[in-house]
Amino acid sequence: MILVGIDVGGSGTRIALGGSVSARHDLPELAASVVAADPRAAVTAMGEHAARMAGGVPITAVAIGAAGLTTHAKGPRALEGAARHAFGTERAIVTSDIVTAHLGALDGAPGAVLAAGTGSIALGTDLAGAWHRVDGWGHLLGDLGSGAWIGMEALRAAAEHLDGRCDDAPGLADIATEAFGDLVDWPAAVYPAVDRARIFGSLVPRVVECADHDSRAARILDAAASHLAATLLAALADDVPERVTLTGGLARADRITAPLLARVRAARPGVEVVRALGSPLDGAIALADRLRENPDPLPGHTRVV
Repeated sequence: MILVGIDVGGSGTRIALGGSVSARHDLPELAASVVAADPRAAVTAMGEHAARMAGGVPITAVAIGAAGLTTHAKGPRALEGAARHAFGTERAIVTSDIVTAHLGALDGAPGAVLAAGTGSIALGTDLAGAWHRVDGWGHLLGDLGSGAWIGMEALRAAAEHLDGRCDDAPGLADIATEAFGDLVDWPAAVYPAVDRARIFGSLVPRVVECADHDSRAARILDAAASHLAATLLAALADDVPERVTLTGGLARADRITAPLLARVRAARPGVEVVRALGSPLDGAIALADRLRENPDPLPGHTRVV
């Protein structure tokens, strides 16, 4: 028996095998924006990689958690058909990455999970029929407080500083100039790129570093924490147990998580904040195992959460 779990994120795709074969492989070239541009081709490529990893052993079930794929593409049902063909199994599910992030972070327990990395999305569920998805609408419509949002705000502030419209973002101006050259060249570096969100998100570590001496960077991070707290609180609906955790790259940035969790605790004094127990990739494997046992592994879930 081989289970396949796949996590498609803003910085690439990760594939894991469980069951009789255990293996992991990263595909940085298949970022979420690239996958969303041609999902069928991407799913086919994932199937080819998984087959090589499995060494010819038939795949029992596959679960794909993908950032943006269920909202950018025509629908997960059609993609599940492509996945069944690509992986050679009748047991295939395609869902939002927040579902697999939730299953991994809370190890299959109910509660609310905020996944904050290149994008940002939260899910609150009792795993029995109540599903509350918040944000995850991509960097043009949402993903407020995400890595892409922080990077965009940093570039806007840097452009203002270099234009002479403000004088409080010298550190951000230096970061942007090092990354993209002269201001006049920034549009050509950013606008045509299919992986804009990843490009924006790549600036986050430098923004965090300069926040101690750049007041605009500090305000951007404070605003990100506020946005992310609002997203998590909205997912913590009345029918969801008051248990929360954070996952994703930004969950490791204390400069963001400390004020974020302070806001959550102030708004919901009884909330239990727990450490994430596993990754979205762990959650994808867990979902594939659920699918192996039950063709409807997520009761009440619409697959597009």
